[in-house]
Amino acid sequence: MKLARPLCTLDCETTGVEPVYDRIVTLYILKEHPDGREEDLDLKFNPGIHIPEETTEIHGMDDAMVADWPAFKTAAEQIHEFIKGCDLNGFNTGFDATILYEEFSRCGITWNTKGMHVIDVGGLFKLFE
Repeated sequence: MKLARPLCTLDCETTGVEPVYDRIVTLYILKEHPDGREEDLDLKFNPGIHIPEETTEIHGMDDAMVADWPAFKTAAEQIHEFIKGCDLNGFNTGFDATILYEEFSRCGITWNTKGMHVIDVGGLFKLFE
Protein backbone atom coordinates (compact mmCIF):
# COMPACT_ATOMS: atom_id res chain seq x y z
CA MET A 1 0.00 0.00 0.00
CA LYS A 2 1.40 3.38 -0.98
CA LEU A 3 0.95 5.95 1.79
CA ALA A 4 0.34 9.65 1.15
CA ARG A 5 1.10 10.47 4.79
CA PRO A 6 2.15 8.53 7.89
CA LEU A 7 -0.15 5.78 9.14
CA CYS A 8 -0.34 5.03 12.86
CA THR A 9 -1.59 1.66 14.02
CA LEU A 10 -3.12 2.00 17.50
CA ASP A 11 -3.66 -0.62 20.16
CA CYS A 12 -4.60 0.14 23.72
CA GLU A 13 -5.79 -1.67 26.81
CA THR A 14 -8.11 0.26 29.07
CA THR A 15 -9.98 0.15 32.37
CA GLY A 16 -13.29 -0.41 30.55
CA VAL A 17 -15.35 0.43 27.49
CA GLU A 18 -16.67 3.93 28.27
CA PRO A 19 -14.23 6.47 26.76
CA VAL A 20 -15.57 9.39 28.80
CA TYR A 21 -15.05 7.57 32.12
CA ASP A 22 -12.43 4.89 31.49
CA ARG A 23 -8.69 5.35 31.04
CA ILE A 24 -5.83 3.94 28.98
CA VAL A 25 -3.56 1.46 30.76
CA THR A 26 -1.27 0.51 27.86
CA LEU A 27 -0.80 2.16 24.48
CA TYR A 28 1.17 0.89 21.51
CA ILE A 29 1.51 2.93 18.33
CA LEU A 30 3.38 1.83 15.22
CA LYS A 31 4.00 4.70 12.80
CA GLU A 32 4.70 3.81 9.19
CA HIS A 33 6.06 6.64 7.03
CA PRO A 34 5.46 6.93 3.27
CA ASP A 35 9.18 6.26 2.69
CA GLY A 36 8.95 2.93 4.56
CA ARG A 37 10.54 4.03 7.85
CA GLU A 38 8.87 2.82 11.04
CA GLU A 39 8.79 4.24 14.57
CA ASP A 40 6.87 3.08 17.60
CA LEU A 41 5.76 4.03 21.09
CA ASP A 42 5.08 1.38 23.72
CA LEU A 43 3.74 3.02 26.89
CA LYS A 44 2.20 1.92 30.19
CA PHE A 45 0.12 4.08 32.50
CA ASN A 46 -1.39 4.12 35.95
CA PRO A 47 -4.96 5.06 35.01
CA GLY A 48 -5.63 6.69 38.37
CA ILE A 49 -8.91 4.78 38.69
CA HIS A 50 -9.75 1.22 39.73
CA ILE A 51 -9.34 -1.51 37.11
CA PRO A 52 -12.42 -3.73 37.47
CA GLU A 53 -11.88 -7.47 37.95
CA GLU A 54 -13.74 -8.29 34.72
CA THR A 55 -11.33 -6.03 32.83
CA THR A 56 -8.30 -7.59 34.54
CA GLU A 57 -9.56 -10.97 33.33
CA ILE A 58 -9.33 -9.67 29.75
CA HIS A 59 -5.88 -8.02 29.73
CA GLY A 60 -4.25 -9.31 32.92
CA MET A 61 -3.45 -5.95 34.52
CA ASP A 62 -4.73 -4.98 37.96
CA ASP A 63 -4.37 -2.02 40.30
CA ALA A 64 -1.27 -3.43 42.03
CA MET A 65 0.53 -4.05 38.73
CA VAL A 66 0.04 -0.47 37.48
CA ALA A 67 0.59 1.31 40.81
CA ASP A 68 4.12 2.50 39.97
CA TRP A 69 3.49 3.31 36.32
CA PRO A 70 3.31 7.02 35.33
CA ALA A 71 0.06 8.86 34.63
CA PHE A 72 -1.03 9.40 31.01
CA LYS A 73 -0.40 13.14 31.34
CA THR A 74 3.36 12.50 31.61
CA ALA A 75 3.43 11.32 27.97
CA ALA A 76 0.42 13.16 26.52
CA GLU A 77 2.43 15.79 24.60
CA GLN A 78 4.84 13.15 23.26
CA ILE A 79 1.94 11.00 22.01
CA HIS A 80 0.15 13.99 20.50
CA GLU A 81 3.25 15.06 18.57
CA PHE A 82 3.90 11.47 17.46
CA ILE A 83 0.47 11.06 15.83
CA LYS A 84 -0.04 14.61 14.57
CA GLY A 85 -0.75 14.66 10.81
CA CYS A 86 -1.18 10.89 10.61
CA ASP A 87 -3.99 8.61 9.52
CA LEU A 88 -5.02 5.84 11.92
CA ASN A 89 -5.72 2.16 11.72
CA GLY A 90 -6.08 -0.83 13.97
CA PHE A 91 -8.60 -3.30 15.32
CA ASN A 92 -11.49 -1.38 16.91
CA THR A 93 -9.78 1.90 16.01
CA GLY A 94 -12.94 3.91 16.62
CA PHE A 95 -12.83 3.03 20.31
CA ASP A 96 -9.06 3.44 20.66
CA ALA A 97 -9.13 6.84 18.93
CA THR A 98 -12.09 8.00 21.02
CA ILE A 99 -10.54 7.07 24.36
CA LEU A 100 -7.23 8.63 23.25
CA TYR A 101 -9.12 11.81 22.32
CA GLU A 102 -10.71 11.84 25.81
CA GLU A 103 -7.34 11.30 27.50
CA PHE A 104 -5.92 14.25 25.55
CA SER A 105 -8.92 16.39 26.53
CA ARG A 106 -8.36 15.61 30.22
CA CYS A 107 -4.79 16.89 29.76
CA GLY A 108 -5.92 20.10 28.06
CA ILE A 109 -4.73 18.98 24.61
CA THR A 110 -6.90 19.55 21.57
CA TRP A 111 -6.35 16.77 19.04
CA ASN A 112 -7.27 18.08 15.62
CA THR A 113 -8.66 15.09 13.71
CA LYS A 114 -9.93 17.10 10.72
CA GLY A 115 -8.96 15.37 7.49
CA MET A 116 -7.73 12.26 9.30
CA HIS A 117 -8.56 8.93 7.70
CA VAL A 118 -9.41 6.06 10.05
CA ILE A 119 -9.36 2.40 9.04
CA ASP A 120 -10.93 -0.03 11.50
CA VAL A 121 -9.91 -3.52 10.43
CA GLY A 122 -12.06 -4.96 13.22
CA GLY A 123 -15.10 -3.31 11.68
CA LEU A 124 -14.10 -4.55 8.24
CA PHE A 125 -13.63 -8.07 9.59
CA LYS A 126 -17.09 -8.03 11.18
CA LEU A 127 -18.60 -6.64 8.00
CA PHE A 128 -17.16 -9.37 5.79
CA GLU A 129 -17.43 -12.27 8.22
